[in-house]
Amino acid sequence: MTNKKWAIICDCAWCNGEGETYGNDPSKKAEECRECEGHGIEEFYEDGDEYENEEEVREDYKSKEILFVALVDRAWGSPTTSME
Repeated sequence: MTNKKWAIICDCAWCNGEGETYGNDPSKKAEECRECEGHGIEEFYEDGDEYENEEEVREDYKSKEILFVALVDRAWGSPTTSME
């Protein structure tokens, strides 16, 4: 396993990247999207050795509106055991 991760950033499927939803009633006041917490994007991270190249990533996520794909160094820190 590698320290590299594929970072895939997509428009939120629930609010279409707007950060707000109206439920099933467009006359209702817009509310912050609960899925993306109002950011309008979804983030996914996959192990670097999961895909050979960016094209494979895009093929696997083709059902989503991809904004950005990159292979990045991702350091997963260990949790702190002391709460002092």
